[in-house]
Amino acid sequence: MVRQQCWRVVCIVLLLLMGGCQQQVPRSTAANSASGCDPSPRPITRFLKSVYAIAISPDGKLIASTNADGSVKTWHLPTATFDKSWIAHRSLIYGMAISKDSRYLVTGSDDHHVKVWDFGTGKLIHDLQAHQTTVYGVSIAADSRKLATAGFDGQVILWDLATGKLDRQIKAHNKFIYTVAFSPDQKLLASGSEDHQIKLWQADRGTVVRTLSGHRGAIMSIAFHPSGNLLVSGSSDQMVKIWNMQTGQVVQSLAGHEGAIYSVAVSPDGQIIASSGADNTVKVWRMSTGKLLQSLTGHRGLVISLAFSPDGQILASSSIDGTIKLWHTKC
Repeated sequence: MVRQQCWRVVCIVLLLLMGGCQQQVPRSTAANSASGCDPSPRPITRFLKSVYAIAISPDGKLIASTNADGSVKTWHLPTATFDKSWIAHRSLIYGMAISKDSRYLVTGSDDHHVKVWDFGTGKLIHDLQAHQTTVYGVSIAADSRKLATAGFDGQVILWDLATGKLDRQIKAHNKFIYTVAFSPDQKLLASGSEDHQIKLWQADRGTVVRTLSGHRGAIMSIAFHPSGNLLVSGSSDQMVKIWNMQTGQVVQSLAGHEGAIYSVAVSPDGQIIASSGADNTVKVWRMSTGKLLQSLTGHRGLVISLAFSPDGQILASSSIDGTIKLWHTKC
């Protein structure tokens, strides 16, 4: 028997409030009350800056956020209590990733810099400078040895994470690159661009394996299925697509958003896709069928980033409204 899925907000981590705390009750298309779920959020703290990127640590104990003031903040899970904060860049931080060994946190910024931090202490390890303009996409290989970054200069750059040494520069696209991701086996690297294309690269050689075409807008976010056999993409054309990595063909096209899609994420068990975007919603889809399971509302601005906890029990969403919301995936 399949356990009923029920998505609810367990707390608001960062709440944009000028005055006293007041609760805001997000809405869901699912009947939460029928399954015994309480959708009422709990305000944790005040925050006055847009939240651009989020990532959850591999042990599920911390969530990190990047903010409009160039800072990185970390919070304890599941309590959502504040951990630490530091100024990482002089400008907006668009990209962030945490290594699987939990040693490194990497940030990419509008100031053209990529910085590698000690995740435990927040101390700077490397300041990497090779991009000529905004760095938007950041991905760390599963073995925590290689780093890929991408940006508005059309380059994908590969780095040795431990030494900070530049390994390879690839002129990947002729237009902005918004997203980059290593496959789970680290053999492939995918990049998504304003040119409406996704390119698959041999990670060790930097050569193109395949180009995926089908979107009619910029590719804003990509995420591999845990098996590595599928890739999920979200675009400014308001579509989510699932691609077969063996054939390069579209398996499913998911329509439902009413604006550009900024983020996609795949649950650790590979059964669920989450997407978010300019319509202020988070949508939850069944991977196998493409069925829309729920549309989660409550954010008051663009929902820019999504992250699943390692056990798949929590989905985090961040927005320019200054909040992170934690959604309980099961009741």
